[in-house]
Amino acid sequence: MTQGQSSLRDGLRTGADLVAVIGLVAIVNLAVFLPAGEGAVGAVVRVVLGSIFVLFVPGYVLLAALFPERGRSPTDDDRDGLTDDWVSLFDKPREQRTIDGLERAALAFALSIALVPLLVLGLTLAQYAFALVPMTVLLTAWTVALALIAAVRRWRLPSRQRFRVPFGDVVAARTQLTAAADSRFEAVLNVGVVAVVLLALATSAYAVAVPPDGERYTEFYVSTENGEGDLSFSDYPERFRPGEAEPITVGIENYEGESVDYSVVVQLQRVAGDANDSTVTRRVAIDRFSTSVGPNETRHVGRNLTVSDRLTGESLRLQFLLYEGPVPDQPTADTAYRSVYLWVDVEGGSGRLPR
Repeated sequence: MTQGQSSLRDGLRTGADLVAVIGLVAIVNLAVFLPAGEGAVGAVVRVVLGSIFVLFVPGYVLLAALFPERGRSPTDDDRDGLTDDWVSLFDKPREQRTIDGLERAALAFALSIALVPLLVLGLTLAQYAFALVPMTVLLTAWTVALALIAAVRRWRLPSRQRFRVPFGDVVAARTQLTAAADSRFEAVLNVGVVAVVLLALATSAYAVAVPPDGERYTEFYVSTENGEGDLSFSDYPERFRPGEAEPITVGIENYEGESVDYSVVVQLQRVAGDANDSTVTRRVAIDRFSTSVGPNETRHVGRNLTVSDRLTGESLRLQFLLYEGPVPDQPTADTAYRSVYLWVDVEGGSGRLPR
């Protein structure tokens, strides 16, 4: 075997765990983003591999980047005849005492459980929704970046100091759980505890890997802009003059889970009756526009509303009607998806409000 082949083989052995991690990330991304991943098989992949992806991988790649060297367990030091003096452990020249494989695996779970909520918080502060796709992209970027850092740091170490997963030891350790038990009952109890822990982890991962769709809705409101350009919900225009434009900002927040084409109709209405039992006796169209809003996006549309002298008087209702898709021939609050209104006064032709 040539020196180049030996170096390549050593490199593959050293980075086998990182290659496996990148492969798992690739499979999870395929299950999330490809249309084929929307079926039953894709759901199983998202739940099973997503559990590992969420609750183990983030902490594992962080540890791999922080501790690229192979470690020694306390039992290894005991077999070498060392004392329990911590000075002896750190002064030993031939190999530094860091975390071993079992400690690395345990800490990977603990760190992942601590890291994922922090990453979710960062996602929320960046104004992204806590959903499957943004979480997948964020965890993928985290994993790939730290895996590359870990690979570089390992490769810079001498070959004998690089961490590598001892797959032979992992297989041999499979029976340690039951072999250490003093009786059959203790062995069954140990296995049961591990099973409960894994079930709890899988249940938690399912909630993250396959988040529920939740309630679908749209927020609809009107506002104005103050002198600093910020939205205000108090300085609404109370009096309109025919032919003079009044600026209004219409806000639409889409939480329907998909892009929606909205239409907005603005009407000036004369209303009879009280607030609980009112009837529109006359209505005049003021404005109409359409806009498309993506999922989890907010759109503020500025409009200059101009009324005519066709409908004047006090306590008129300026109503904003929101529709998903086309607008019916006779738009009303009953047919609209959402509606909001303002009470305004409209001056007559003489500049005074008609009595």
